[in-house]
Amino acid sequence: MAKQLKKVLLITLSVVLVTLLFVGCGGSGGTGTDNGGSATGTDSTASSGGDTQAAAQAQYRMGMSVKSINNPFFREMAYGAKQAGDNFNVRVDVVGGQKDGDVSGQIDQCDTLLQSGIDALIYTPQNSVGTGTIIDSARSMNIPVITMNTIATDGTPNCAMYEDDIMIGNTLAENCVADLGGKGRVIILQGTAGASSSENTTKGMTDVFAKYPGIEVVASMNADYIQDKAQAVMTDLLQTNKNIDAVLSVNNMMIEGAVLALQENGYTFGEGGVRCYCRTIDSVVLQYIKDGEVAGAYHGWAAMQGYQAVVTAIRCIKGQLVPSDVLQVYPKCWWTKDNVADIEPVVLAAAAYDFSS
Repeated sequence: MAKQLKKVLLITLSVVLVTLLFVGCGGSGGTGTDNGGSATGTDSTASSGGDTQAAAQAQYRMGMSVKSINNPFFREMAYGAKQAGDNFNVRVDVVGGQKDGDVSGQIDQCDTLLQSGIDALIYTPQNSVGTGTIIDSARSMNIPVITMNTIATDGTPNCAMYEDDIMIGNTLAENCVADLGGKGRVIILQGTAGASSSENTTKGMTDVFAKYPGIEVVASMNADYIQDKAQAVMTDLLQTNKNIDAVLSVNNMMIEGAVLALQENGYTFGEGGVRCYCRTIDSVVLQYIKDGEVAGAYHGWAAMQGYQAVVTAIRCIKGQLVPSDVLQVYPKCWWTKDNVADIEPVVLAAAAYDFSS
């Protein structure tokens, strides 16, 4: 059996590398210099179509489809890709769905990008199954394709880039167990059913909790990565599970919904109250960590992930050898009130970035 070439990228996020994320921002407030389309960052098309003169000036043109440009994690990932584009003279057109899980919409968006004459495609599969036709179409046109975040099990991209979701789940649960002293009742909020990143992060949590008889997982429910749905799910769960010690979420937006539900039902946070944990930090979770509503979060530098994807795509375009799998490993990914200020500049820059400029 042929072995896949696998490379583990241990990216040391020194001051120099983090500074790269801000190069080419056009001066102030994270305003970019890309000359893409006119849609705003809240639309399904964040930066596409556009200026033929700008395309001619760029060395290459890439398309990037993220699950949702409204999801802060994928927004930060796209922001990192844009910064790489500015640094390497590559035009990166970003599109995204209005919500996570829109498989048919992503297929249509990627088909439009492929037909527009891009040199490479980067996308975060909406689900592990269902977007393989995107890969097949791209490769039939000799267009390199890079997948990120969620593994597409029904297609073989030039390179699949992803984090160790099980390890991330382990980290969330281990910190929760330590804070609770090995005893407590917890709720887990999962993302979209079938998404590998959600399922594996959840597995990482439950694997840890199973080692501690004092930890009881009273509920583990899908909330599809959506804040409003998570708030509704959490509100329902609180009707039958009054004594809750911790809530863990596989993304930031669901923990935001959970916090709102807990507040509405009179719960307090931190020691003596409910401890909340999540994967990914946005500006809201950033403030929640500072104020104590969220005890800790795992954030794997999404901007650097997007940046590395563009670098890898450039190598593909040039015909250089790239690994079939890239496990993106980052130091310093656990954030609490004590250190969250260190990641604040990147989180806020991505939130403020104007993808329409």
